[in-house]
Amino acid sequence: TSRRYMLLVQDLATLQLRIELGANEMEMIDGSTYNYLALLQRLRRYQEVWVDPKPMRIMHKNTSNVSMHSRLQLVPNEGLLRINSEWLYLDTLEPFSAGTINHQEHASDGEQDLSVQIYDSWDVSHWTIHIHLQSIASGLPHPLAQHSILKVAIDPGPHYVRESCQIMHNILVVVFDYNRRGFPSDIVLWDWPSGNLLYRITLPVVGRCEVAFLDKLHLLVYATTRTEHSDQERSPIFLIYSISPPPSDLNRAGPYFHLNSSPPHNISLRLEFPELLESCSIIKPDSFSKSLQSNAVGQLVLPQVIYSSAVTLRLHLAMYQGLRHFVVFISGSKLREYLYQGRSGTIKWDGWGESATRWLEGVSSDASRTPGPRYLEVTRYSGNRVGKLSVFDFDPPSMRRQLSRISSETNAYKRSQLAARIKLIDSDSPSIIDGIFKCPVVSRLPYTVITKGWDAPFCSSWVADGEYIVGIKVRAIALIIHFF
Repeated sequence: TSRRYMLLVQDLATLQLRIELGANEMEMIDGSTYNYLALLQRLRRYQEVWVDPKPMRIMHKNTSNVSMHSRLQLVPNEGLLRINSEWLYLDTLEPFSAGTINHQEHASDGEQDLSVQIYDSWDVSHWTIHIHLQSIASGLPHPLAQHSILKVAIDPGPHYVRESCQIMHNILVVVFDYNRRGFPSDIVLWDWPSGNLLYRITLPVVGRCEVAFLDKLHLLVYATTRTEHSDQERSPIFLIYSISPPPSDLNRAGPYFHLNSSPPHNISLRLEFPELLESCSIIKPDSFSKSLQSNAVGQLVLPQVIYSSAVTLRLHLAMYQGLRHFVVFISGSKLREYLYQGRSGTIKWDGWGESATRWLEGVSSDASRTPGPRYLEVTRYSGNRVGKLSVFDFDPPSMRRQLSRISSETNAYKRSQLAARIKLIDSDSPSIIDGIFKCPVVSRLPYTVITKGWDAPFCSSWVADGEYIVGIKVRAIALIIHFF
């Protein structure tokens, strides 16, 4: 009888876990043998943390290589923090030996022990880009890479090439941004274990671009056009491309590639933004900054649990005229709906933007990135140590959980506290932006914002992932970590 009861509990926990994962656009990685009940409990604790965030432990770490442009990377499920080229254990802040970390590293994936480093060289006729696939632990060529170095020849036209890249499972995406008028950027996707080129994307516009995975089968590209001023850009658009595995082709095999010999991939869907006033333009971010942020698709959030798709994307737009700053939150699920409906071609802003986005003005430009649908903002009152922490949540299951927490609280005082801290902004309360675009921009994506007091030293920037928040103090060259 007790065994039957235990099996029933396990089956119920398995069902509840799968429902929770599906509702939150998560999935378990292949081959997972985790205790379903324990994982369900941990998932619920993780969800509760973001309903009522409470710093449980604060640590300080002096480090000599922190600056305004320091590169921060959190690997919470491995308990690691990276500042530039230095890896630290999150629980002790002691150095972690991760093999030879090179400043040329462009991306890494701890779960796959993969480090991607990119170098370039010039000979008489062209640039050659060298993409090194290495083990993080050993610094040696990655044992699963059939070709540990991919070599890409680029024609002599571009005088300067800037590369950036991302990893999702077996897919490596590298963006080649040519700093010269008349040359559109190239985005190249490889199956990194085999070294085969999957797709070459040549943008239909000449300008800057950034990429994010929508899910395992679609890549989202944010692109802008250049202006006569090097620090300004216009005409933002979203381009969505299918990245389903193409038929095998010997011409795609590595390790040597010439980009011009690879045919360009076709756009699946083009989403247009509102048209800017002639007098307005977007400030081009510096080379250390990104305009587009999203949760990492395919990387661990909890042990053996990953996000299977982009839940909410965040786009930061700084306008040159009036120095107005906007953060645009975009629903990943609504973008995927258009693809599932078989939509193609171009969709004007009026056909997608109002329901799929929420434009907010005055949110900190470095609102910290967290996994999935949540974004943080830490604000400080002038001359005061005490500030506030705001958690923006655009995920319907999370929103329902927060509102349920209020209604189920039996203590009247606690219920009033929760109600004051958790605010729902639904589609009936639109955000309206005017003075920048030819027509007012109306956005209605629902969200909740949780706000509470935040007593912590001032930090110039914050980053969050998993159950951690990390703040950087540049002046004191100190690192502050908050454990939830």
